[in-house]
Amino acid sequence: MIATDVLITSQIPPQMVFARTNGKLDTLFVENNDVVLSEKKLAVVESSANYKDVLFPKEALDTISLLNDHFLFPIEKMKSLALGEVTPNYAIFKKEYLDYVINTKVISNTFSKENSRLYKNLIQSYAQLRNVVESWKQKYVLKSRMKGIVSYISVWNEHQNILNGELLFTIVPLDSKNYIAKIKAPMRNSGKIQKGQKVNIKLLNFPATEYGILTAIVESVSSSPNEEGFYIVKVVLNDRLVTSYNIEIPFKNEMTGTAEIITKDLRLIERFFIASEIYSQTNPSHPEHPSMHSLST
Repeated sequence: MIATDVLITSQIPPQMVFARTNGKLDTLFVENNDVVLSEKKLAVVESSANYKDVLFPKEALDTISLLNDHFLFPIEKMKSLALGEVTPNYAIFKKEYLDYVINTKVISNTFSKENSRLYKNLIQSYAQLRNVVESWKQKYVLKSRMKGIVSYISVWNEHQNILNGELLFTIVPLDSKNYIAKIKAPMRNSGKIQKGQKVNIKLLNFPATEYGILTAIVESVSSSPNEEGFYIVKVVLNDRLVTSYNIEIPFKNEMTGTAEIITKDLRLIERFFIASEIYSQTNPSHPEHPSMHSLST
C-alpha cells in the first residue's frame, strides 16, 4: 500500500475568477451558491465610468453591420453618458459619425471621394472604440464562462476593496459528473503502481470516521517524475461522490485528502509465505522459518 496526498477535481475544471485591477466592488450580481449560466455578469469593479453607460453604446455597436453601405448608429439616444476612460475614443467616433451622416445628406452620391474618406475614418474610429470598450469590460466586468455554481472565496460586499490578481469566485461546473483525482506518488515503491488498482481516499474536510472513505481506480501513471520528484497518478471516481458509509459528499473546487493505493491485495496466508521466503533467503543457516517450526509443533 502506498499512502500520499490527493487532489480531487472534475473532468471540466472549475473557472477561477480573478480581479483584474485594484479597486472596489461596485456591483455584485450573484450570491454564494447561486446557479449561473455562461456569460452571466458576476460583479463590476468600480471605475471612473458608469458600467451601464459603457455597455449601452456597446450593445448598439454590436448590432452594426459593415456589409452594407449605410452605417446607422442611434447617436441621439447616447446622451449624458459617463464613460470614464472610454470617453476620448467615443468622442472621436461621435465626431466621425456625425461628419459622415451630414456629408451623406448633403451629397446624394454616397460613393463620392469625400464620402469614401469619411466612411473609412468612421470605420477606423468604430473599430478602435469597440476595442477600447472590450478592454474596459475585460478589466472591470467579471463574468462566468460556464454553467455552474458560484462559490465565494471570501465574504464579499459591494464597495469592498479588492486587489489585482485576487481570487474572488470559482464557478463549479454544474453538468460535470465525472470526477478525477491526482496523486503525487513518491518515487519509492512507485513501480508497484499499476492501472486498475484500487485507491481509498480520505477527505481532509470530511473525517473518515464520520463520513467514510471514497474509492477510486488508477487510470494512469506518468512515465517520469515531475520537477519535485513525484510521479503523477490519475485516478477516476464514480459519477457521485458516495462514501463507504453511503454518504454523498457535495463536490467543491479542488478537494484535498490522503490516498492509499492498494498495490496488491494479499491474503493473510500469502503474506505469511512471502515473509517466510524472505526470511529463508536472508538466513541460509536456518532452513526453516521459526514460525513454520512453531506451527508444526
